[in-house]
Amino acid sequence: MSSVQRIMQSFSCSEEDAIRYLNLREEGYSSYRAKLMAGIADPPDIYEEAFAETEKCMQKEPEQ
Repeated sequence: MSSVQRIMQSFSCSEEDAIRYLNLREEGYSSYRAKLMAGIADPPDIYEEAFAETEKCMQKEPEQ
């Protein structure tokens, strides 16, 4: 199995996206960054993360 086929199978992506991902990795990008740039992964939802952090802070009891 070729590298492109492994990437396609691992990430359920097209051949084009797999090739783009491998090229970005060869250029020195991290696997996470390459996935984002190749369209294989979605960026984190910053609003959802901020909301979760706010909820967590609001649940803490004030220090006495």
